[in-house]
Amino acid sequence: MWTLRVALAGVIVLAGATAQAQQPLAGKSMAELTAALKDKDAKTRTTAAMELGRLGPKAAPAVPALIEALKDADVKVRNRAAETLGAVGLAAKSAVPALMQALKDKEADVRETACEALGDIGVEPKTVVPVLAEMLAKDPDLNVRCAAANALGDFKAEAQSAVPALKEALKKKDPLVQDAAAGALKKINDASRKIGS
Repeated sequence: MWTLRVALAGVIVLAGATAQAQQPLAGKSMAELTAALKDKDAKTRTTAAMELGRLGPKAAPAVPALIEALKDADVKVRNRAAETLGAVGLAAKSAVPALMQALKDKEADVRETACEALGDIGVEPKTVVPVLAEMLAKDPDLNVRCAAANALGDFKAEAQSAVPALKEALKKKDPLVQDAAAGALKKINDASRKIGS
């Protein structure tokens, strides 16, 4: 019995050490994580962006470095940088122009995450909403179109100009896009009614 406990304790310690080895940036300071965004290893850069994302709005000081990471050669780094900017939220409003550029990324995952981040940040609707409406109508990737619709819903009443594009999306044969468009229309309509009452 005692041998079994010692063996189990050894496995637990080993598992903990392995988890720490797999997440070498866990517990690092914001300055260390921000610096790691420029590491020569793409996996380290990706992990740094992910760890910053876990900080949410507290990662605001890293926004300039995350904006730079949107131009990284590695798609995973670009994707995580966009995701983290969305997690930072309103404090990442200076990233909107860079995220708008990311909507033109050749990789659908980055375009999708950039849509989501723009919705999460939720500023500059006069600039962002028409571009998201265009993404909904024209992007070749299903997930990007869904993300664009969801992001439009995040703008609520400020996305009123996108209602025609969302209604058009309801006519498409993609059930996921239809659901996302319907959800966005509901958010926009509900918010518009609150403003009108």
